[in-house]
Amino acid sequence: MNSPLKNEYLFQKKIWRIIIKAADICGNKVIRPFISKKEYPAEYKKVLFSKIDHLGDLILLLQILPQFHKNFPATKIHFLIGSWAKLLFDGNKFVEKIIIYDDIVLDRDKKYHKKIIKWLVSIWKVIFLIRKEKYDLAVDFRAYFPNTIPLLFLAGVKYRAGFGTAGFGFLLQKQAKWTPNVHETQHYLELLKAININIKPLNDEKYFDYLLKKRSKLVSSAKKGYGKYIVVHPCSADKNKNWQQNKWREFAKAFPNRSILFVGSKKEKIYIGEITQGLNNSINLAGETNISELAGILKNASLVAGVESFVCHLAAALGTPCIIIASGIADISQWMPLKNSGIVNIAVKCSPCFSSSGCKDMLCMDIPARTVIGKCKELL
Repeated sequence: MNSPLKNEYLFQKKIWRIIIKAADICGNKVIRPFISKKEYPAEYKKVLFSKIDHLGDLILLLQILPQFHKNFPATKIHFLIGSWAKLLFDGNKFVEKIIIYDDIVLDRDKKYHKKIIKWLVSIWKVIFLIRKEKYDLAVDFRAYFPNTIPLLFLAGVKYRAGFGTAGFGFLLQKQAKWTPNVHETQHYLELLKAININIKPLNDEKYFDYLLKKRSKLVSSAKKGYGKYIVVHPCSADKNKNWQQNKWREFAKAFPNRSILFVGSKKEKIYIGEITQGLNNSINLAGETNISELAGILKNASLVAGVESFVCHLAAALGTPCIIIASGIADISQWMPLKNSGIVNIAVKCSPCFSSSGCKDMLCMDIPARTVIGKCKELL
């Protein structure tokens, strides 16, 4: 199998590997000698977990918190996250505080001038907030560029741990090895193990029920009015990972006795509307749900089908069976939910390619509708 790790870095373009390698060489000679090499303490009063990724990745990480809390009940857990993930932490009893940092690379706001200004302001604000908290430990769980290692260093966190696969490993007290071809949660556990924290991910489908605490008319009407329904999320932030619209229409027609609830963001409403147009059993809910309402709808669904996205991760975590239509861009065995999920994909020679933009033909997404339909019917 192809590996995204090239010369110890998770950059696919050679030019970036050369630039970051040069920076790391300089950093190791100039800055590394001044980095404290003290052993990590056995107990921590307050820790900062950094995970500025998007929602699906955070679902995987959050599942380790109950076990971490069990091992360290007196430790206060704070998170450094993007603003897009804020509602995911609302009501999580294991997280005392969140700090918002929208990195310019990960921010999906298309107004670039606004994004740049927001990023420049937030850098200094975040450094100030982290310094103020005086954390005993900060762990950056993101192995890809951009990471937050420079921020944690500038904020003066006493002990810092993370991966050096996106550069700046010389600023860490402990740099964990990143292993290809294993599940993403295994990377998180190996990173914690490197600082003598041995835990396992949670296997409790009720953990994410904290997201269901807010009652909603939309969720209630879905339970009463739609009967045994199927939820579909047909859109990915990466358009190359989308399955063809006509195949989603064929999918909906294959379940005439069930309501098909299509979910997505406000930006995806028109795209989804083109799928649901003229289908009597299909409802377009794009842009009409917050995270709590979405969780309620997913929890009560008979099945969830979709492309690689946060929705399928959340559904699986809530205990609802889901079918994921996976492209050949990433190694799906690394990113799939921990449980309650099935994968439909096509094995092509170039898969996984690890190309952020995919390719022109995207043969890996030429998956017949009957294959997905058949897989779903097996679970109903």
